[in-house]
Amino acid sequence: MTTEDPQHHKFSAEASADDNVVYLPAANTEDGVVEAEIVDDIDTRRVEPSARATFNTHLIPDEARERMASGAVELSHRATPVAKSGGKALVRHGAYVVAGALVVAKRVWDAHSNSRYERLLRSAEASSDWDKLAEWEQRAEQARERRHRRAMDWLDAPVKLVKTALWLTLAVAGVFLALGVVLAIAQEDARLILGPLGGVLDAIQWAYWFALAYGVLFVYGGTAALVAYLWRVGRDTGITPGWLQTAGEQSNAAVVVDETAIAHALAHLGLTKLDGFFKSGGMLSYPSIPARDGLGVAAQVRLPPGVPAEQVIARKTRLAANLGRAGIEVWPSVGADEGLLQLWVADRGALDTGAGPWPWLDLDTPVDIYRGIPVGVTLRGDAVIAPINGTSWLVGGRPGQGKTTFGRLLVMGACLDPTAEIWVHVLADNPDFDALAERFTRYEVGIGHDVAAAALAAFEDLMAEIERRGQIMRAKQAHTAAEAGLPPLVAYFDEVHRLFQHREFGEEAARLAEDVIKQARKYGVVVILVTQSPTAGSIPKPVTRETICRVAFSVIDQIANDALLGDGKHRQGIRATELRPGSDTSPGDRGKALTVGVVPEVDWSMVIGHNVGSAEVTHVGRTAMSLLAEQGRSVPADSATAHTKRDLLDDLDEVLDTERVPAGDLPARLRRLAPDYKPYQQLTRKKLLEQLRELGIKVPSTDNRWYVDPVAIRRALAERATADLDQE
Repeated sequence: MTTEDPQHHKFSAEASADDNVVYLPAANTEDGVVEAEIVDDIDTRRVEPSARATFNTHLIPDEARERMASGAVELSHRATPVAKSGGKALVRHGAYVVAGALVVAKRVWDAHSNSRYERLLRSAEASSDWDKLAEWEQRAEQARERRHRRAMDWLDAPVKLVKTALWLTLAVAGVFLALGVVLAIAQEDARLILGPLGGVLDAIQWAYWFALAYGVLFVYGGTAALVAYLWRVGRDTGITPGWLQTAGEQSNAAVVVDETAIAHALAHLGLTKLDGFFKSGGMLSYPSIPARDGLGVAAQVRLPPGVPAEQVIARKTRLAANLGRAGIEVWPSVGADEGLLQLWVADRGALDTGAGPWPWLDLDTPVDIYRGIPVGVTLRGDAVIAPINGTSWLVGGRPGQGKTTFGRLLVMGACLDPTAEIWVHVLADNPDFDALAERFTRYEVGIGHDVAAAALAAFEDLMAEIERRGQIMRAKQAHTAAEAGLPPLVAYFDEVHRLFQHREFGEEAARLAEDVIKQARKYGVVVILVTQSPTAGSIPKPVTRETICRVAFSVIDQIANDALLGDGKHRQGIRATELRPGSDTSPGDRGKALTVGVVPEVDWSMVIGHNVGSAEVTHVGRTAMSLLAEQGRSVPADSATAHTKRDLLDDLDEVLDTERVPAGDLPARLRRLAPDYKPYQQLTRKKLLEQLRELGIKVPSTDNRWYVDPVAIRRALAERATADLDQE
């Protein structure tokens, strides 16, 4: 039977796993004949009536259709995927064992031969590093001598072993024979002389019997353990032939980073001079051959003439693709010179494991933050100890990527130092620091005008504190705050862009922040600025330029990248734009940041930060207060505490000399005069001008600077005194 409708030449069947029915794909038929077989034995897998089978039943004989309705039709197929898959799996797992045996054999061979040294010698010779060549030749010769001595020791070992065994046997026999004599004399029974020796012989006979009876179990168990170990090693190497791998293994197979893989990746970057170099048969030189380095592989590559390392860095995305890695897992940089490529490649997925718990969570003893605070790990898995003494910080990135968590780690570390004074100003409505608030000397939170004013006042106070500490250090002839015994002062400002972009305070805040950061380095004052809006407009360039430690989480563009890390960093390959933004459902690269000035070894290091939740923060807050109590200390008095009323005009008369002074400089002078006076702690230029206006003193503006004239202040004092006399 034939038909013009091609769909009449097909049939299909579907069944769920619960139906215990084989899934059958639609199959083409020839000449309109459906291949089927009527069977009496229905124990085999078949299409059940519940399988919602769909056939062109008008092509099937009536008898067959009736048998189908009863569920007794078996559809034949020429291939058995399960059997093929099972056989392939068996061969694949066997290949794992063979591959593991080869890897272990290579390791043993490297450990007991000079093959490793020969590779190093070839690398040194290829790079014309004659000092290294001589060093490796010397080491290779020393290794040969050690192996020769071990071989001679093995030749002498059998004779020594036999001699030792004979002497040991005689000694043991003598001891037990003597023991038998003592027993025979004590019991007056000569038969006891050989008793202890007979007991030893019985024990030896029992051990022999036990070894025969159960030794096979140990042999089988040891063999099984060895096979399992080889299987694991072979599977982890990823060198199984492609035709044996499953689809998932093929898609997840990682490129093994060695000289061949690096050369292949560079040859496909699309750089004309590199292409010509490889086409002419050129071979790369490796001053440092690929070797394990933390969570990945590090290597140095001597690029051919005319190919600076910067050109390779500019094509980092393509380089990562050629190495089968995500962009964040490949880090090229310039080596000792422009033609030397320093390359570090992470194991695929190795950076997704996180940094683990914060090491200081369970501390019960005080710390000294002048020695640094743990904040995460490097790409190589080494702990990152954030420098505190003599530093300032700028931390930024997109919302929700870990910037506040990172800054909070620094603050949490400071909380565990009983000597530290901590000021926290959060120019946003969030509770990130509420659990630590009891430990802070100052704590301001919110988006209001008063919070911005308090932050500005904090910068003015920091400048005054730096001056005060400078006087103490000069008196003690100390070069640093630590030498002078001055405690650390940590001033944290979150969402600081709100202050720098404030219509009234922004300009003055930028000027003060720059001055404070410039001067604070040796005075034990640590300024931490955190922002989610890292642009040239929101973070003044002078502030970025003066900041020592810079941390960039995922950012949206090159402008934000260089605003945080410094001009030109994006062009140099230090790109936080390549960090994948994460969310609660897709972590991406949340918690990872590029840093400048944080990790001392290299300038481009990425830090994988520790993550702490609200419970951990609360625990640290309680620990911090316990440490204070144990040390017999208390948090410095809050500046908001009420104090005796002071006279503003009298105080201005005292802090002014004969020259006019900008109004913005006077709040700091007043705070130095009365450091515990609350109104002065919160005084800003605007508030000062308002109070002077209320007192009838007009302050003129010159070049957008309001200068306070001491003559006007003293005239007002005189007029007030005259008025008081008239009233009397």
